[in-house]
Amino acid sequence: MIQQDPQIKDDKELIVIVDENNQIIGSMNRKQARKENQYIRGTLIFVIQKESNKIFCHKRTSTKSYCPSYFDVCFGGVVGVDETYEQCAVRELHEESGLSNLELHQVRDFYLDAHNLRVWGRIFYTFFDGFVANLQPEPQEVEFIELMSINEIQKRVEKGELFTPHGIEALNIFNEFLQKNPLF
Repeated sequence: MIQQDPQIKDDKELIVIVDENNQIIGSMNRKQARKENQYIRGTLIFVIQKESNKIFCHKRTSTKSYCPSYFDVCFGGVVGVDETYEQCAVRELHEESGLSNLELHQVRDFYLDAHNLRVWGRIFYTFFDGFVANLQPEPQEVEFIELMSINEIQKRVEKGELFTPHGIEALNIFNEFLQKNPLF
């Protein structure tokens, strides 16, 4: 099987471009959108192992154009042309973890402007009672996956480990959601 170079994917993948109010205004390839710092849409999916109350986190590969070799606390990605947030979430969850046919629950949308990224993100969560060994991420997307508690993630961030800024912002929002809506 031939693996596609992630940089080629960035050059060719058409994504949705939105305005500052999250209204679709067009599309362009991912590389150009990043170069022009366009407003984009993205999905962020927290996968929770209910038995341990931990989140499946992953280390991004060194070949990723955005935040290479950073940890990410959620799976997800950029919304493509003719794709809804929900369709993107399903696609990205499968690409980055191998998971499919899980019920996704929407938390809320949020806006983030950081690391030369302006994104309207939609946060989802789901439950998976399997183990890290059960996951099958695409090797060009994910270096490895591990389980972490919210407390552990916060401690690792404080110690200076690199986590994606959009993931940490989404985690803060998700943590607020959990305070009002205990899931575990």
